[in-house]
Amino acid sequence: MMKSYPGDDKARELVAAENWAEAKELLETVTEVFEGAGPNNDLALVLARTGERDRAFDLIEEAESKPDADIRVKVNRYFLSQLCEFSDSRGEDAAKRVIDLTRGDASLKPKLSIIMRTYNRPDLITEAVRSVLRQKLSDWELVIVNDGGDREVDKVVERIWDKRMVYAYAIHSGPAGAFNVGLRLARGAYISFLDDDDLVYPEHYHRVISHLEVNPEVKAIYTDLKLVWLNRESGAVVGEEARLAGPYQPARLLGGFFIMNLLTMVLRRECLEKVPGFLEDLRSAVDWEFMIALSKHFNFEYLPGEGGELRYHEGLFQVGKRSVLDKNFQRNLIMYYWGNSPFYSWSPAQSRLREKFFVELQRFLDKRPALIAGLELRKLFKEPEYSLFYQLGLELAREERKREALDAYLCALSLAPYEFKVWGGILKARLF
Repeated sequence: MMKSYPGDDKARELVAAENWAEAKELLETVTEVFEGAGPNNDLALVLARTGERDRAFDLIEEAESKPDADIRVKVNRYFLSQLCEFSDSRGEDAAKRVIDLTRGDASLKPKLSIIMRTYNRPDLITEAVRSVLRQKLSDWELVIVNDGGDREVDKVVERIWDKRMVYAYAIHSGPAGAFNVGLRLARGAYISFLDDDDLVYPEHYHRVISHLEVNPEVKAIYTDLKLVWLNRESGAVVGEEARLAGPYQPARLLGGFFIMNLLTMVLRRECLEKVPGFLEDLRSAVDWEFMIALSKHFNFEYLPGEGGELRYHEGLFQVGKRSVLDKNFQRNLIMYYWGNSPFYSWSPAQSRLREKFFVELQRFLDKRPALIAGLELRKLFKEPEYSLFYQLGLELAREERKREALDAYLCALSLAPYEFKVWGGILKARLF
């Protein structure tokens, strides 16, 4: 296990406060006089946050050579190596990807721009567009970006065309790139987002914009939403659940799932001066990263009441859907990008992290090193240690990777031998 070093308590405080410059200065001093892996490991994570990624990787390699290096250094080395290839582009030149562009009214100066990305789902977009057409607020434009997908969408949009629409067919660039194309085309003073399979309720934009106009200090706002599950063939609702977002909590946003969602969020255009778009090198979780980026400059305001429906269609390939390895890999890259790794040297000081967890993690990764990408590290900020392995087991089982799932469940069992759900996972992995 990594040894403690002089000043590690102070380093921890500086990192928690995101005071990266002082943390860097302190840790650079310590690395000159301390031989253990800890300060090198921690300085590498800080340098990654300040953009000095090549030097960060050199330091983590040096930490790995120290006698007290443990599994945390190995995990950090993996993600820092990936971060070295990561671009900071937020689509500043995204408008150049537009191949065909149609504006209903070129002179329109809308109050609100609603950005909709779509990709190979012409049968779903109609209902999403109609939910915009039903809005009580009429001063809007709908910017639809076809991300290099099926041209059948052209015909669907033509049938429901409104002069307040903008339709762009663009070179395929993924979920972040499609939103960035829309941002470059948007003309409104306020910005919102809507995927092609979701919908907004008729009062939503009127209610939110009205609140923003009488509260000029509020820069970004969000509401509650409803989760709805639909039968893919019939369109019938097979399940629904109201999700109350609740007041904004920065720690919840950084550490895990937060029901604040782009579907119900509206931003003032000035927010784009600080965060001009979505990170284009990400293949998923792009909305989560965008909200983290915004949170560094602005507070979010919560307005109670449901604004729309986040919809799940049975058997449908969702925008941004990925395998467990890729999905969690993308989330972990976001954490490392923002300096939010759970594996600083002082991690064991947190009540949830114990030496046994690191022993199990080492054993698991020695046996299945490729699964390092599938670890959902953000769980370590808010849940018991076993949940990291249990969740991985669940997701591997869904992908019918039963042998790997069983290994993950057995690690969870070692950490939580009396958890019935872990035993249930093991039985399913062995019997089915």
